[in-house]
Amino acid sequence: MTKDMRRRGLLTFLWNQDADDFAPLVAYSNSTSPEETTALKVTEDAYQSSRFYTIRCTRKRLLLFSIVFLSLLVLSSLLTAAIFNHILLNTCTTPSCIAASGALRRSAESSAATLHRINPEIADDRPAPCDDFYEYVCAGWMENTVKRTKGPAEWNAIHETAFRAFDRIEHVLTQIMQSPPLLKELTNSQRDAVNTYQKCMADNVEDAAAVFAYVDKEVGGWITTATNDMRLEDVLVGSYRMNAISVFAIAAVVNPKDNTHAALTIEEAVPILGTVAHYAAPVEYDVDLLLAGKAGNPLLNILKTTGYEVAGMLGMEITKEFEIGLAHAILFDTKLARISPLLHGDSDMQMETTLGDLRQMAGSSFDFYHFLRGFMAVPSSLSTKIIVAPGRAWLYRLLDLLKTYDNPEGQTIIKDYIKFKQFIMLYIHSGKLTVHKSPEGLEILDLLYNGNTDRNVFCLKRVGMSNQLGLVSLLERFFGVRLQENIKYAKEIVEATRKEYIDTLRTSAVVDNRDRPAMIEKAENIRIRLGIPEASRDVMALNRESELMINESMPWTIFFPNVMGNIHFNKMSRVHEPLNPDEWPADTNPFNVNVHYNFESNSILFPILMMLDQFVDSTLPSFYSYGGVGVFVGHEMSHGFDFKGRLHGPTGLDQNLTVGETSRNYEEKQKCFQAQYKNLGEMRTEDAVLSENIADNIAIGVAHKAWRKNNDLGKTLLPGLGLDPEKAFFVAYAQNWCALSKATSGTHSVEKLRVLGPLQNSAAFSEAFSCPVGSFMNPAKKCSLW
Repeated sequence: MTKDMRRRGLLTFLWNQDADDFAPLVAYSNSTSPEETTALKVTEDAYQSSRFYTIRCTRKRLLLFSIVFLSLLVLSSLLTAAIFNHILLNTCTTPSCIAASGALRRSAESSAATLHRINPEIADDRPAPCDDFYEYVCAGWMENTVKRTKGPAEWNAIHETAFRAFDRIEHVLTQIMQSPPLLKELTNSQRDAVNTYQKCMADNVEDAAAVFAYVDKEVGGWITTATNDMRLEDVLVGSYRMNAISVFAIAAVVNPKDNTHAALTIEEAVPILGTVAHYAAPVEYDVDLLLAGKAGNPLLNILKTTGYEVAGMLGMEITKEFEIGLAHAILFDTKLARISPLLHGDSDMQMETTLGDLRQMAGSSFDFYHFLRGFMAVPSSLSTKIIVAPGRAWLYRLLDLLKTYDNPEGQTIIKDYIKFKQFIMLYIHSGKLTVHKSPEGLEILDLLYNGNTDRNVFCLKRVGMSNQLGLVSLLERFFGVRLQENIKYAKEIVEATRKEYIDTLRTSAVVDNRDRPAMIEKAENIRIRLGIPEASRDVMALNRESELMINESMPWTIFFPNVMGNIHFNKMSRVHEPLNPDEWPADTNPFNVNVHYNFESNSILFPILMMLDQFVDSTLPSFYSYGGVGVFVGHEMSHGFDFKGRLHGPTGLDQNLTVGETSRNYEEKQKCFQAQYKNLGEMRTEDAVLSENIADNIAIGVAHKAWRKNNDLGKTLLPGLGLDPEKAFFVAYAQNWCALSKATSGTHSVEKLRVLGPLQNSAAFSEAFSCPVGSFMNPAKKCSLW
């Protein structure tokens, strides 16, 4: 190393190393003469104007830039590492959190909003969460879900997850059917369930004409082939015994005045088109207009086509006489549907009467005493109490309608109607009797009732009706530990949510102090039953179910209606016996997808489908299950205090629960919800619709409070989504209501409103997503009940 390098340092040397060739000219000396200095100056000027000097300066600048750039790069790297380390430390990377992210991701696959804008091409069209949270969560789901129902049937995320549960159950049953040793290990009731499922799933399709001809012979002909020598009451008994409920429904249900026993209860029968909403248009017409196709309701033409299809399978000739008889049967169906309380706005509740009084009121138009003697195995006296669930006004309209047909011609019309519906229900229960390729007549009715393409789902629902206890017992055996873990976890969620609900009742200014103790007692007494009817572990109950099975050689289309008729008959025959508190109410099915609140027993029933990881999963963070089961519990508990629930006391018996000002305060509060939902597009104003929307609002509040006290993630983020637990809770809630259908379902609002309405009123939601006051999801005016 030279003296110059040592004096200036290595960096200065490197700075000047491009001028090495000119070192003799630019070397400095402490003993130069004036002449030498002048010469050196000239040489230096020449050098500075040369290209070598330019290169030297450029390299100096590049070196300086490189030094600065490298310094900034190092600082940036350190800052990025610090940020990444902070995010990593605040992101939950446990298998549970990863699975939870997958659950949310699966529900809204490719929804850029929910997936933290993974797909920018889609994200540009998605609204922000404060603009429309439903679209924010559900847009991707709507684009990617595979609808497994056909026709107009609704399809939402609840159905999608239920279908996945059905697939798991199918897998278990298929394994059993393919393993004779495994089949032998089952109990009789479990084996009956498997055999019923196997019969339903059989590949052979019964001959529709043969089945219909068999039934036609049993019922004594139809319209032009009818012998008309059977009493109207006997024809109705025959249809009941094959699970085709016509004119009115009657069942043994919990007695609201003594819930240790059942009571004979008359209900509305479901009209042929499935719901009275299809008959709502106030169009008056007669047989001539119907024959001319000018009835004003195009759906009635479906019934005409159906009648022609049934006649074809029976080998009947389509004569003028037949057309008139069919038109009269359709007209009776329409008149029967139009007496519904839903279309008349009836405010009266159920009434109690006696069989003798009912017989006297009906007169010669219908003998209720003769009907019950034929239908029940035990004798009924004229003093037998009868409850009319739809109320007095409906009963009077029904009796008036029957009286207008109290003549031989009218009686024939009603009998033809009963048989017509019986043929239709045979088709509906079969699920396979495809007659025409075009969607007409019977096929359209099949879509209205069944609406699914999966034979597996169709059969599992039917087995859940005919072999309820045996199938549940089977699933409990094969899903075992996992199912029990979920049920145990669901119980914890239920009790946490119940506690929040009771605390809300305890402090609410809406609740009158005179009513508060009874309302708290009722909330404490609600029996919440999760997935498994207790009777499925009762040997006697299981054996009783097996005894109701009939000749297995019968075709499925005859087998299933007869089994269901036997079940109905059996329940009616035990009407005077004490109820088994471990049996689920007759109108519930643990394989439905709906949670059910029963007023008379003050109980909530969760279907087993919801215990198979779909809405409660003990392996995932708590927000997931509280956004599912927790919300459902809060919703159903709210029905115990709505316009109908307030008429039942803490044990479910008839009692005015609110003798103070609570009901008046409730009704005043509900005006806000009515206005809010009207602005959202819900035009219906019935109490039943309003109570469902209010229940949604209460549910999200109590479930969220319960979850906050059981938040097992703190403020950590979910991997891959960038959602903290607060946001994830609301996403988990909303994703359950993603839907393709825009139509209302019964008394519920459309799914979109079930997200928007409650979250607009939730301050916790607005805080979680930082929604400014006045934005769509955070209106300045909010509605609350309790």
